[in-house]
Amino acid sequence: MPLNYNPSATFKTSIRELEGTDQLVPENFNPQFQDLLNNTGLLNDRLGSLEGANLPARMTTAEGNITTLQGRATSAENRLTSAEGRLNTYDALNIATRLANLETYKRFYSSSETPPYTAPPGTIWLKDAYLLVKVDNISGSAARWRSITPYGFGLAFKDLLGDGESQYRDVPLPSSIAGLTVLRAIPNGIEIVPGSSGASVVYIGVFWKVPPTATVGANAEPTAGTTIYSFAAGGDALSAVTFHNAAELLPGERLWIKLGFTGFLGQGDAWCNVYTPLTLELRQG
Repeated sequence: MPLNYNPSATFKTSIRELEGTDQLVPENFNPQFQDLLNNTGLLNDRLGSLEGANLPARMTTAEGNITTLQGRATSAENRLTSAEGRLNTYDALNIATRLANLETYKRFYSSSETPPYTAPPGTIWLKDAYLLVKVDNISGSAARWRSITPYGFGLAFKDLLGDGESQYRDVPLPSSIAGLTVLRAIPNGIEIVPGSSGASVVYIGVFWKVPPTATVGANAEPTAGTTIYSFAAGGDALSAVTFHNAAELLPGERLWIKLGFTGFLGQGDAWCNVYTPLTLELRQG
């Protein structure tokens, strides 16, 4: 009867050695052969289990996953390094102290007060009759403000003219308003109201951005500047107009009105009223 592998056996790490004095009968050597057979079967079963687990493919997959994880870890480390650099930049801005300073600033100053140059943008200042808002700092000792309250700028000119006579009036933008230096003035529409009486032909001209160096040319017109309105016709029915998109006005630049008429021997009245609300940019300091 053959010896058979017993899968329920326990693996043995030692087996009795046959000796020369042992009788050559099955009872003496069959137990050792059975132990060897059982050990061989157990080892074969364990190897079969390992082979059935497809370890090479799984190892290859695991190694690929590890490589992927290493790449992701490297990417994460690079991002952390970048984030650390960005945080260092923010740390250098001293944000906590600067925020604390901003939170302690006043947001509104009356005419009896003077805002510090360090007042943040958006600060409101009631300066004389004008409500101003802080725009930015020009330097460490100069700030830029913009008017919320419009600055009324204009000229009303009426004259009794004779045949062939021309007259003019002009007004410059001040260099200082409310004790602050004027940087520029932006017009919000220029309203022009012309009129005449008793003239066969009337001449009315309105000129903008007339530089301080301009002189009186022919027929009382400036030698430089931009013509924004001109009228030369007869009759007394003149209509008011509003001129948009006018260029900004700089300190010393002038609004200029010229009046005149011809066509009969005698006298007549001509007039023109010009008004524009200006948004001012002003310098403190």
